[in-house]
Amino acid sequence: MKHVHETACPMDCPDACSLSATVENGRVTALDGDGRNPFTAGFMCSKMKRYPERMYGADRLTHPLIRDGAKGSGLFRIAEWDEALDRVADALRDTKARWGGRAILPYAYNGSNGVFASGMVDEALWRSLEACEPLRTLCAAPASGAASAVYGKMPGTDPSDWVHAKTIVLWGQNPRVSNIHLVPHLHAALDRGARLVVLDPRRTGPAKRADLHVPVWPGSDLALALALIAEADRRGRVARAFLDAHTRNADLLLAEARPWTLERAADIARVPVDLVARLYDAYAGEGPVVTRVGWGLERNRNGDGAMAAILALPAIFGHFGVRGGGYLLSQSGAWRVDTSQLPGVPNPRRHVVNMSQLGSALTADDPKIRALVVYDANPMVSSPNQSAIERGLLRDDLFTVVLEQVMTDTCRFADVILPVPTFLEQHELHRAYGTSILQRITPAVPFVGDVRPNEVVFADVARRLGFEGPAFDPRPEALEARWLSGVRGAGPGDLDRLKTSGTATLSSPNGRPPVAFVDVFPYTDDGRADLHPEAWRRMGADVFTFLPDPGTPEHPFAMLSPATDTTINSILGELQTTLQPCHLAPSDAARLGVVDGDRVEAVNDLGRLEAVARIDPDLRPGILVVPKGIWRRNCPSGFGANAVIPETVTPATGGASYNDARVRLRRLGT
Repeated sequence: MKHVHETACPMDCPDACSLSATVENGRVTALDGDGRNPFTAGFMCSKMKRYPERMYGADRLTHPLIRDGAKGSGLFRIAEWDEALDRVADALRDTKARWGGRAILPYAYNGSNGVFASGMVDEALWRSLEACEPLRTLCAAPASGAASAVYGKMPGTDPSDWVHAKTIVLWGQNPRVSNIHLVPHLHAALDRGARLVVLDPRRTGPAKRADLHVPVWPGSDLALALALIAEADRRGRVARAFLDAHTRNADLLLAEARPWTLERAADIARVPVDLVARLYDAYAGEGPVVTRVGWGLERNRNGDGAMAAILALPAIFGHFGVRGGGYLLSQSGAWRVDTSQLPGVPNPRRHVVNMSQLGSALTADDPKIRALVVYDANPMVSSPNQSAIERGLLRDDLFTVVLEQVMTDTCRFADVILPVPTFLEQHELHRAYGTSILQRITPAVPFVGDVRPNEVVFADVARRLGFEGPAFDPRPEALEARWLSGVRGAGPGDLDRLKTSGTATLSSPNGRPPVAFVDVFPYTDDGRADLHPEAWRRMGADVFTFLPDPGTPEHPFAMLSPATDTTINSILGELQTTLQPCHLAPSDAARLGVVDGDRVEAVNDLGRLEAVARIDPDLRPGILVVPKGIWRRNCPSGFGANAVIPETVTPATGGASYNDARVRLRRLGT
């Protein structure tokens, strides 16, 4: 029997496609886009076409597993749920009793879920145990922190309004890989005569079509943004009337920027000064100008300041207040939701662990982590300092639980593995962050094997520990009602559509996408943009002081680890068959005697990785690209990009600095 089930994609992607799942004899046989989400318009990325292979592949976890060999050996035996959950509950109870909640670390990021699986029942459990609080910094911490500090996470320029822009700036973002449904809006604007500016160390697809491509050196974005602001000030191009009416602390930002010149920024960015001058002209010229601010530019020691300074550019140059002008970052703030209040659950002050420093946390003695619960994350592949993480996971005195869909590299170090369903097997509610659409997800097929959703697992553990109450209710209808009760700012009827069609979109008063500083204003206390964030200054975070490049003569190459067109972070990595590549510029390859297909080694003080050389004419000299999310089975030495990525974090938000990896490279052979 064959039928089509309406669903939605909850992956870590801005687009949040609405999907149609073809179901035959109780199995999903195909995924296709459908038109319920007008932004994704009926088509989907090629990555998710392969998702049924994940559901039914050899790596799929279908029963609880308990370690039956040495740590890291990957040897497990099948167990019943009661035995597995009893072990988890006993370990958490014993850890709390002997060493306190600070010895328990929940390690969870985003995974492939909506709002039910993280931050609700699980958070009630961790608060009740007074466990460590994970600071979620692996991605978007500087972006989200800057958007909150400067504009209160005000919604950005809707992609449908890009057709009105005269200039579009893609700064640190490649929509063809990680925001594919933005591409039609980009092309529509270009077809109407808009200019395209791209800032990226690589000559990406959009960069090849751009009127101006600035191949910035990783970590130099802050210098460029400050130089643009200073040049506007020197030339009298600052939109003073707008700043006076709608911002605060603009003069503090201008003072920070004043020492910067176009020449100095060009030297830091390692690009010709005429490119920086043309970048200034793009911002200073005829508007509307819209900047698509990507997440690539935040992944370094200067990420906080770079994000804040770039977000300030539309205010400095006066590009707000018109359709097609402003910036686009994340639209997650469009739905203002407060789910921090968990009924009947205390909210104690807890020890904070930065997720980007897991290796240090697992090898430290104060506090000594004794119980680790990993879900919605695969730190062995995705978190910095892979070797330190491995040393920590191999500790005999560390009890590790992993909730997962497939046997990941992290799972192999677990004491207990608890299998969870994919989005096609469960109820969820998913909020997009590229648009303001909210979508309900219902099961397309029954559970594959004996699996349980995150929220059910945590409710079961909580019950064994004696924690009860409405905050531990895992039923989908209870979770949805609780989440929706926290929504603030939705218009009349916005949520009613969720009940009838399973989708909802925030409306504006005129029925069109909102225009910043016309229909919508900063979600700050006074409705003004804070261009030199007071919240960060109170922390003592000096985000606008440029930190120099961490490269040395011994480690001169800057290694980037961008997204790929085949994986979502590490999800779907189990389906890859090729060895880990290392892309390098032709001139660097010639100097090192490397030819395409050679084995190469990248090394620094943290570790080493082996890869297959790929000569890439679209890379500038001095840059290496080793994609993120590659599983160890595809790494010749067993170590991926994160083996050489430092635990350095940004000063205000603690964001990961993946692009601060500096290495030396040598040829190993053919």
